[in-house]
Amino acid sequence: GWLGGRRYGRPQPVLLVAEMKSGFLFCVNQGARSMQSNLDRMVLSRFADAYALGVYGAASRILQLGLFPMQVMTRIFYPKFFQHGVNGMAASRRYALRVAPALFGTGILSAAAVAGAALFAPHVLGHDFAGSVDVTIGLSLALPFIALQYPAADALTGAGRQGLRAAIFSLSAVGFGFVLVAGIWFKGVPGLIGAFVFAHFLLAAILWGAAFLCKDVPASQPLQATQ
Repeated sequence: GWLGGRRYGRPQPVLLVAEMKSGFLFCVNQGARSMQSNLDRMVLSRFADAYALGVYGAASRILQLGLFPMQVMTRIFYPKFFQHGVNGMAASRRYALRVAPALFGTGILSAAAVAGAALFAPHVLGHDFAGSVDVTIGLSLALPFIALQYPAADALTGAGRQGLRAAIFSLSAVGFGFVLVAGIWFKGVPGLIGAFVFAHFLLAAILWGAAFLCKDVPASQPLQATQ
C-alpha cells in the first residue's frame, strides 16, 4: 500500500452513482433467492416436530449438491446473454431457448444424481435419517424446473430487464411461503414436498412468460454482474 502510494499517488474514492441502481437490483435479486432457498425449512419449523425438521433439513442439504452442475452451466452461458441482449429482448430470448435444453438436461441428470446420493444418506447420517431418502427423491423433482428458471431469468437481465427479474423473484419469495404453508397444512411433509416442486414449476413458467411478453426494445446499457 505504501509503495503503491509512493509510485502512483493516493487512491481517490469515487462514488459511482450511475451504477447504484443496477447494483441495488442485483442485491434485491440475490436476497430474494437466498430467502427462497431457506423458506421451506423456516415454514416447516413452525408446523412440524424436530424429527421431521431434521429429516427434511438433511434432504435439503443433499439437494443443494444438485444445484452445482446447473450453476456451472449457467456461468458458462451467462456472459453471452449480454452479447445477445444488446440487440433486444427477442435476441436474448432466442439465445435462452437455444441453451434451455442443455440446462434442462443438466437438471434431469442432477435430479437423478441427487436421488442416487439419497440412498447413501442413512449410511452417512445414521439410520435415524432413513426417512430422508424419500424426501430427497421428492425434492429432486424440482431440479429440472429450477434449471429452466436460469435461462429465462438471464434473458431478462441480458436485455436490460434486471428490474423486472428482481421484482419477480421478490414477489415469488413471498408467494413461495404461502404455497409451502398451504402444502404442509394440506398434507404435512409430503404436501410440503409437492408444494416445493409446484412452486418452482410456477416460477419457471412466470419467468418464461415474462421473457416472451416483454416488449422488444434493445437494452440501452446492459450491465453484467455475477449471479
